Amino acid sequence: MNLAQTLETLFAPVIEGLGLTLWGIETVGGDGQLVVRVFIEREGGVDVDDCAKTSRHLSLLLDVEDPVPGRYRLEVSSPGLERPFFRLDQVRPHVGGTVEVKLHTPTSADPARRNYKGVLLAVTDDSLKVEVDGEDYVLPWANVSKCRLRVTDWDAVKKGKQPR
Repeated sequence: MNLAQTLETLFAPVIEGLGLTLWGIETVGGDGQLVVRVFIEREGGVDVDDCAKTSRHLSLLLDVEDPVPGRYRLEVSSPGLERPFFRLDQVRPHVGGTVEVKLHTPTSADPARRNYKGVLLAVTDDSLKVEVDGEDYVLPWANVSKCRLRVTDWDAVKKGKQPR
């Protein structure tokens, strides 16, 4: 189990106890510069107070359990409009929206490419179908290192419309 999975196991019950949902965890950096990013969600959204309360609870848990080696910085936030996706089921509601996908390794269909930004056409049990510049690509979820929603119509967002 990697560090993010260990933290997810520890954090999920605490976050749920606060009436929130754990969206995902990122760990970046290292060598004394580790950043632990925790994304929380709730229907209707989260606010600064939710993030502060969650941060206090998780900090206490980290002090007791000590699962993070060395020094780290804890950050708690909403996933935001241009949210990162940690599981395939999180992506499904955003079919029709624009996504940015980075792969661990290129696919056999395009061995020179690891980065894709385009319209999410479909989500299957194990892959994404993305249209980039008029071409469709099937990207296996197991090969995805990062995937996030990209807002292309900020004017619509400013008028209160949700991005797909």
